[in-house]
Parts: sequence; structure tokens; C-alpha cells
Amino acid sequence: MFVWVAFDLASDGRHEGDRPGINDKGLVTYDRSTRKDAYYWYQANWSSVPMVHLTDRRLDRRSEATVAIRAFTNAADAILSVNGHRIGRAAAVDHEVLWTDVPLSMGANLVTVTAGSASDGMTLTRIAAPVSGAREIPEVAAKKAEEGPASKPPGQ
Repeated sequence: MFVWVAFDLASDGRHEGDRPGINDKGLVTYDRSTRKDAYYWYQANWSSVPMVHLTDRRLDRRSEATVAIRAFTNAADAILSVNGHRIGRAAAVDHEVLWTDVPLSMGANLVTVTAGSASDGMTLTRIAAPVSGAREIPEVAAKKAEEGPASKPPGQ
């Protein structure tokens, strides 16, 4: 096992992912402020310090009544709770724990996981399902290129 890229980095010719000109395959964001889920997968596999990490925490708005919750850990198993109600204990397989069909109440839901002496938590907000045919994420219109003098080469 090895890490290809630790941090997102500038890559002028790249036009995919979150932003043009950024290789976003790192374990940590370009501005070094957010450790991505993959960072914690490596930590679960390589560290002996007890740890657990709930994944998909940046996808904090959900419209489904039940969701799958996944965590990375170096413990043998973990216990999941939602809003103080124990959902259950699940065994870790290859440092990953998965609970399916976890019910969410409308509004904010406090999701917590405990694995040995380690714990993690996040808030998932259940929202109303989008109206049929409506876009959940609004489409963003591309900005028109600013026109400069005719003698100026493109990109300058």
C-alpha cells in the first residue's frame, strides 16, 4: 500500500473534478484544511492508536428516510447511535464498518459512533425530497468571457 498524492495540487492542464486546474485526488484538500475520507482509511489501516471516522460527513443533507452509514476504524467493531438511540453494533471488515437502512428523522440528526476508546460524531439533516422533475442542485450558468482588445492574445 502506498499514497499516490498526499495533498490536492495545482495542475494547469487538468479540467475535471471540483475545480479546473486542480488535481483533487489528494488525501487532504488543496488549502490543507480538510482531511478527506481516504486519509482516515489509511489511518485505520496503518495506525495502532484507536480511531474511528464517520464517512461522507460533507454530504450532510439527505432526503431519504433511511441511509447507509459507514465508518473507518482500527477496532474490531463499532456501535452506532442516532439521536441517542442505539442502532447497533457491527463488525469491522477490512477496517470498514457499515450500517444499512439507518432511519433519519426530519431535521437535524446527531449520528455518533464508538469503537473501543475512540468516538466520532456528525450531524445529518434530513430534508424534504425534491419535487418530481425539479433539480436538487441548481444549474450554474457559465460566466461569459470578458472581451478585451482585439490585438490581445487569448488568456492574457
